[in-house]
Parts: sequence; C-alpha cells; structure tokens
Amino acid sequence: MVATIIVVGISIYLINKMDKDVSEHTTVLNKLTGFINEIVKNIQYMQNARNLKKLYYYSSAGDLNRAHPTDAGMDITSAENYVLKPNERHLFATGIFGILPKGTTVIVKPRSGLAVKYGINVLAGVVDEGYTGHIQVLLINHGIEDFDVKIGDKIAQLLLMDVYQTQPEKVAESLYETFKTSKDRGENGFGSSDKKVD
Repeated sequence: MVATIIVVGISIYLINKMDKDVSEHTTVLNKLTGFINEIVKNIQYMQNARNLKKLYYYSSAGDLNRAHPTDAGMDITSAENYVLKPNERHLFATGIFGILPKGTTVIVKPRSGLAVKYGINVLAGVVDEGYTGHIQVLLINHGIEDFDVKIGDKIAQLLLMDVYQTQPEKVAESLYETFKTSKDRGENGFGSSDKKVD
C-alpha cells in the first residue's frame, strides 16, 4: 500500500511539472485520486476479510457449497474431465482461489460416498492461511474400475478449521517424563485399544 501511494505521489508531481493547462491537470488528478481510493478500499476489505471467520474465494469454474446448512464440509467440484484409472492418482483443477481468515487452515477431505462406492480417496490436503493460489485436489483411485470425472462433479470437501499457531518448545528429557505421567494413555500405540477376542 505504501509503495503504491509513493508511486501515485510521484506521478502527481510529474504531472504538475508538465506543460498542461489546469483542466487537463484536474482530469488526470481526479483519475489518480479515484485509483488510489479504490486501492485503499480493497486493502481495507481484505483486512476485514482476514479478521472474520469466513472463507472468501474467487472461482473461474464451480462454487463452494454445503449440501445442508449444518454440514462441516463445503463441496468442491472438478474443473476438468478426466478418467482416473485404478491405482492412479491425479491432481484435479477446481478453479477455486481462496483467501483464508487469520488463524485458520483448510483441510481437503474425501467424500464418503465416493470412498465407499468407488474407493476414491484424497492424498495431501492442507491449505495454509498464507496460500492464495489455485486450490487443487489430489485424488487416488483405490477401486478396481475406471472412475470417470466430469466438469462440475463433486470430488472432495473442504473443512475450514482454526489452527493453534504457537511455536513448539523443546524441553529436557526429565521434563518430558514429568509431562508424560499426566497422560492416561502413555506410550500405548497402534492397536492398543482394539477389542480383544478370546
């Protein structure tokens, strides 16, 4: 914003140095004033957008929608036609470009219906707050048949979530051992809570 104001200021100075009549100066200055006001307005809008817990997005293809008001995920659609072969993965274009609110992330999750019926899953899927580029969806076909995707088909869902952005702190082993005793589960890992069958 500061750089833009400086550029506009220099432009105004140069215009004033030019050999033009007052009416021409006024016309050009009015245009520059309108230009800088529009920039300031857009910057203020973006600052407000990042402070609200709302995902703002631009789309060159489909829209983000929830099937029901209480759904956690927002459906995201494909912007391309593609046949996903068994055991193949493909990065699908969606045409969605998002502006995430401050302190949030977007998680790309599979659609349960596609997973159950066709074995379609999502690989990778964390969109960081600072990322403003094209949100694409990496799908893999775990099924045994081709999966035909058409433009506009729902291929995944996006979850907007709060993120704790505190920095991790490294501690001494003795302090770690002290912390560990406060947890019920302890070091019981994979399968430790599975039901035992005699």
